[in-house]
Amino acid sequence: MDLPFSDRCDARLPPLAWCLTLRPGERAALLRGRGVEVSASGYCEGVWDGDYAAGRADEADSCMGSAGRLEGDAWVVSTPSHVLEGLYSIRRDDVLHVSNSYVFLLVRAGLSLDPDYRRYLLDLRSGCFGLARGVNVFPAAGGETFCRHLACNLRIGPDLDVRRAGKPRPPHFRDFAQYRAYLVDALRSLAANGAHPARRQPFRMLASVSRGYDSPACAALAAEAGCKEAMTIRDSSWGSVASDDGTAIAERLGLAVHAASLEAYAQGPGLTEAEFVAMGDAGDVQFAAFEDLLPGRMLVTGMCGDDVWSPEARRVSADLARTNAGGSSLGEFRLRVGFAHVPVPTIGGRRHPDIHAITCSAQMDPWRLDSHYDRPIPRRITEEKGVPRDWFGRGKSATAIWWTLRKPKPESADSYLQFRQARRLSHSRRAEEALHGAAYRLSRAWFRGSQLLSRALRRAGVHVELPQVIPRRYTEPANEDMLVQWGAAAIAARYVGEPAQDQPAPVRRGAVRESRA
Repeated sequence: MDLPFSDRCDARLPPLAWCLTLRPGERAALLRGRGVEVSASGYCEGVWDGDYAAGRADEADSCMGSAGRLEGDAWVVSTPSHVLEGLYSIRRDDVLHVSNSYVFLLVRAGLSLDPDYRRYLLDLRSGCFGLARGVNVFPAAGGETFCRHLACNLRIGPDLDVRRAGKPRPPHFRDFAQYRAYLVDALRSLAANGAHPARRQPFRMLASVSRGYDSPACAALAAEAGCKEAMTIRDSSWGSVASDDGTAIAERLGLAVHAASLEAYAQGPGLTEAEFVAMGDAGDVQFAAFEDLLPGRMLVTGMCGDDVWSPEARRVSADLARTNAGGSSLGEFRLRVGFAHVPVPTIGGRRHPDIHAITCSAQMDPWRLDSHYDRPIPRRITEEKGVPRDWFGRGKSATAIWWTLRKPKPESADSYLQFRQARRLSHSRRAEEALHGAAYRLSRAWFRGSQLLSRALRRAGVHVELPQVIPRRYTEPANEDMLVQWGAAAIAARYVGEPAQDQPAPVRRGAVRESRA
């Protein structure tokens, strides 16, 4: 195939990683993993709710991955439609690099993260604050900076000027029936896109199921769109429910179930947490237990349901704001393993005001519990598919694993400690760290106290969320301020075509999963 750009596939790269390099007056150069699809007009990884053969992911309401195409003498590059992942760019003189991995981007530009910058964790997580409030310019070593682009399309002209354009807006939603139909239609379109015969690597749906609200509803919609399998983690990391096992729910939905324990990811060798903390969090590392199941899949999750479907959402707006960063650490793991992530609540998420109005409307009263943990939309979706009311949504729990709250694997903890100790702190930095530690302990005490007070007030009929009074920079432990640098350094070798001794190793096949038909 005669391409208008240079295309080089390196099988040593993560399958879904790509980096586009542009210079004035020269053909663009694409360096990619073997899972990135290439056509005469461009390239893509992931799926979108549109015709795959047309190759216009940027025109889709829901793009679950990234893509680029030539339009005249300009490149149109599309990010995912949600804020869990983005694209990254850096311009140095007359060279522009754009990539779906900032680690790949920096390696191609001959740079690394700034070893003295201490706010990467907070800055990377800030994407959950929405399109208008997140930090999207990051420092690199040597005084350079690179940019993050979330939920937008980029138009790059011959002058290498990067212009941002908004994603297409979904239609307004008048009622539950219209909104539900839109979700199912989008999932069917995503499934058809992923299964298109022109693809070298098709994607098949796989649903994630727990005993909460969001993932059972998303699995129910996915089953209606043709999904046949589900995965679940049996136990909880925190919350009021000891087990988060969604096996019974998945089976009631007609899905074959693959189950794993919460700690299963830790059974394999290597620095498993590294590629997750490189994205600013370790909260999704439990997904590594399903590494042998995920290649070539469309993973359907309920990520972002906390905000989109909650009657008590703190911010109801079109800018995709969230209250937590759950799901945002999957990026490097996803690119390496080779799957597409479909967080269903983000489909149509730019119409959050419409969705919230439906949530609070009288039409949802039969599915309203009027408790502190209440989500009528996912409850209705799940109950109408035959799942009994008392099987799910009885208490808030989760399977997320954070470095802060649970001990990492010993080899990861030792590696990070050595990495940090190799970069000695000055006397002023040690004093600042001591102050930071005290402020962090105070922030945790305030958080726990405010949660208890909010619950007591709710029982009295007063619904109020007390804000964190400690500045945000002190709400993470001081000794974790180099986790991002450690994670990025640990995985950088995968982007230079050399074997990485510290690269997270795949879970042994059959060692940690149980399958039930």
